[in-house]
Amino acid sequence: MKFYCEDSDKVLAEVKSTRDGLSSEEAAKRLDQNGKNKLVAAKGKSIIRRFFEQLADPMTIILLVAAAISGGLAAYESITHPGEGEGFADVIIILIVVIVNAVLGVYQESKAEKAIEALQEMSAATSKVLRDGKVQIIRSEDLVVGDVILLEAGDSVPADARILENASLKVEEAALTGESVPVTKFIDTIYLKEGERDVALGDRKNMLYMGSTVVYGRGVAVITGTGMDTEMGKIAGALQDAEEGDTPLQRKLHQLSKILTWLVLGICVVVFGVQLIRAGNFSFANTVLPSFMVAVSLAVAAIPEGLAAVVTVVLSIGVTNMSKRNAIIRRLTAVETLGCAQIICSDKTGTLTQNKMTVVDHFGENEGEIARAMALCCDAEIDTDGNVTGEPTEAALVNWANKLGMKKYDLKNEYPRSGEAPFDPEIADKPDAAELENVKGNISIKNVSFSYSPAAEGGEAPAVLNNINVEIPAGSCFAVVGPSGGGKTTLCHLIPRFYDVTEGSISIDGLDIRDVTQKSLRRSIGIVQQDVFMFAGTIRDNIAYGNPDASFEEIMEAAKRAEIHNEIMEMPDGYDTYVGERGVMLSGGQKQRIA
Repeated sequence: MKFYCEDSDKVLAEVKSTRDGLSSEEAAKRLDQNGKNKLVAAKGKSIIRRFFEQLADPMTIILLVAAAISGGLAAYESITHPGEGEGFADVIIILIVVIVNAVLGVYQESKAEKAIEALQEMSAATSKVLRDGKVQIIRSEDLVVGDVILLEAGDSVPADARILENASLKVEEAALTGESVPVTKFIDTIYLKEGERDVALGDRKNMLYMGSTVVYGRGVAVITGTGMDTEMGKIAGALQDAEEGDTPLQRKLHQLSKILTWLVLGICVVVFGVQLIRAGNFSFANTVLPSFMVAVSLAVAAIPEGLAAVVTVVLSIGVTNMSKRNAIIRRLTAVETLGCAQIICSDKTGTLTQNKMTVVDHFGENEGEIARAMALCCDAEIDTDGNVTGEPTEAALVNWANKLGMKKYDLKNEYPRSGEAPFDPEIADKPDAAELENVKGNISIKNVSFSYSPAAEGGEAPAVLNNINVEIPAGSCFAVVGPSGGGKTTLCHLIPRFYDVTEGSISIDGLDIRDVTQKSLRRSIGIVQQDVFMFAGTIRDNIAYGNPDASFEEIMEAAKRAEIHNEIMEMPDGYDTYVGERGVMLSGGQKQRIA
């Protein structure tokens, strides 16, 4: 089932749950049937297998071959010339070097994995969940399909889920989509367009996915997938099937191993041939065998048995230095890869900068009262150590209050939240909303009053607009003039229905805008803002942004109506002219007309 294409009630029915969550008995039953909400880790390697993998390195193989040849030479000399030669000293030294290298590699991998496992245990995630109609905090790995979870700013999403309730929810999904900008979520059903098979992962805005983080607002969702059945689980499965590549150092060592192999073989052949030529005969006992032993001895001497030890020691020093900087390196050879990085391409926010904001000034007589109000009217949280989680702007407000001696958790106990009016209102179409078609453009504003905040009990809400009556004929130019804060912008926002009027009505061609779909309404309205937004791309792309399927003739007609067509045609590439990030290649007036 495509949960994002179904309404919340159908999703609840599909997962056999309710808005009050599951019972403890049902949850335990599902946990036994489906297992824990964990990603299946790749099967661990035994110590013996890791040891032999260390020995499989080409440089190590050459050393082992050298040890075997040295052992053969030593055995031959002990038989033919008892008491002479170096005996098995070379063999023992080479084997010690090989074994120490392998042991160090296995030790480092095991140590790093144990450290990672310890960190995972320390940071075992918990989630707020509705069980038996009550809010409980349980380990995230014990969640099951059908559980109803409660999320707020700073929480990690523990599993894939369909949103049931939404209060200005914004989620950072960079781990899945690569997009660092938080996604604004909604609860509405997503409908597939004609000919469309599915919705892209990043556009499923009524869903939450494991591995993402809530950065703003709050929400309630029902879990639709756990463990390896999540989108993150699919990625984990693909990673397990991926082959490990060699680091740059490993490739260099492999290359050196090949060179040494050919070099050693060359030495053997040349020395053996020269010895035979100088002897002048081919007696096996007196010429061939001694010549062969001399050639092999020189070849073994050419192998740098100390190189592997030097590499291991240097990399171990690198691992130690990285650990002092709180970085855990699983494989020794991975350290060198970091040293090879010459250019690092990084998104600025949160990487080169700290992604933190700070309150530097305030306007008002009582700083403490302002800071307390700001800290209470946001969803950022602070812990006892002073660490704040939440959207950067809200985190700055909570930090400001904290510096003034007001802890958010103390303020919440003293002033518990009784309700909230989201900053961005949820405007929904009526079930029987009609399409606004063949628009002439006659606008009628009758007895319109509007307030941004709901009325307090027994009182009235402060009105931004009060009993406004205006008739705007089609084709006319109408100006709204007044002082700052008089409601000019608010009135303009009511016409495309960014907000719903508190009283009265707004009609276009006799149709109340609340009786038509938002999409058809806003498709019929053009807005030129003072601060316009342009997308990096061509002029053609920007004009067609609202209707990607528009023909070139339609794009040109729109440009002509905006009095920009002639200027576009004078540009080097016409409609294919690249405008740059936020339209830096254009003037202010050109940007307004194109946008």
